[in-house]
Amino acid sequence: MKELESWILKGLKTSFSKEKYIFYYIAANWSTIAGEVTAKHSKPVRLIGDVLTINTDNAAWSNNLLMLKKQLMGKINIFIPMEAGRKHAYKIKDIRFHTGSLPPDPVISQEDEKPFMPKLDSHHRCPKCGVMLLPGEKMCGKCEREEIQLTREKIHKILCKEPWIKHSDCIKQVNCDKMVFNDVKASLLEYAIWQAIKKDSSSAEKLFPVMLERSLTPDQITEEILKKALVRYKRSRIYVSPFRKQLHNKQK
Repeated sequence: MKELESWILKGLKTSFSKEKYIFYYIAANWSTIAGEVTAKHSKPVRLIGDVLTINTDNAAWSNNLLMLKKQLMGKINIFIPMEAGRKHAYKIKDIRFHTGSLPPDPVISQEDEKPFMPKLDSHHRCPKCGVMLLPGEKMCGKCEREEIQLTREKIHKILCKEPWIKHSDCIKQVNCDKMVFNDVKASLLEYAIWQAIKKDSSSAEKLFPVMLERSLTPDQITEEILKKALVRYKRSRIYVSPFRKQLHNKQK
């Protein structure tokens, strides 16, 4: 694949076109370069000259990546393909981290703007913040993450009120992907289980994870179902060392 990219770069005649292609290449392979976890909280949004701008979830992520800037820059430069096998077509010399919407791109002269791959449309921008988008994108990474977070909060509120609700019923109240719904449900279930197995947990706290996990209303949960569920929760969440098990068996 990199061999193909190298020949494409060789065919691009202007520095502007190479710059745009390198940016597209970095953005398209960001999860491979930065890693899956980092890619979930950050996204390359601009390359001007040898300076790459990366948009992050929040200031904390910007600070974390700033501390690792040299390592990250090294990974990016190694990943950039060679130009027809001779030398790296481009080298990033600085990375800037940004949280929030970016100012408009600087105006490029008509002489520098020649055909390149892929073609970027300056009018194709994020409907929420106005950042220029890559081909095929409907919203920038930051705004998309904000939308997902807002959806997750709505799902969380619904599950807190109606823990037995299924995805097929939840989408009647909020437009959400099943994967996002299940992820919110799993996070809430983990918290609810720890609340249920506390020594001083209330009846409501004990019922909640069962309703959530099995999609059952309170009247559908019998004493036997509740008892078995609580035993299973305790076994799966509380570690007992082999020494303590032996001591417990001797006391019996």
